[in-house]
Amino acid sequence: MYSIILIFCFFVFLYILHYISRDDFVIVRKDIQMDKIFNMAFLTGIVTLFFSRFFYVLFNPSPKLLNPLGFLAFPYFPGLSLIGGIIGGAIFVYFYSGSKKMPAGKMLDLFILSFIGTLPIGFLGVFVFLLGKTSVLFNLV
Repeated sequence: MYSIILIFCFFVFLYILHYISRDDFVIVRKDIQMDKIFNMAFLTGIVTLFFSRFFYVLFNPSPKLLNPLGFLAFPYFPGLSLIGGIIGGAIFVYFYSGSKKMPAGKMLDLFILSFIGTLPIGFLGVFVFLLGKTSVLFNLV
């Protein structure tokens, strides 16, 4: 269930990223192709999932999650940290864009704006799949 929401939100993220960056002045002036941006987006997605799971396990230790298979099987043992994903993804985008000679600040802007556009869709998807049985704390955070 959460995997479907994650995949759908990732496609929405890619669409927003393409829409924002296709005519961006800095991207056009630096002659950065869209395939480089999408390669970075896919790598960032993988790194973000890892750091999201890592922060969840770090702050919610459980014996079944400390096992490497339990750590990687997040659909069976649910738990991802939004803060961990944001921090890990931002650090990765900053260092990866610096190593590929892309403007790090502009890449962070593009990725953050795409993420902000996708975040309400993810919250709405989780709320609909849980049929409104979420806690007040989930709706506020």
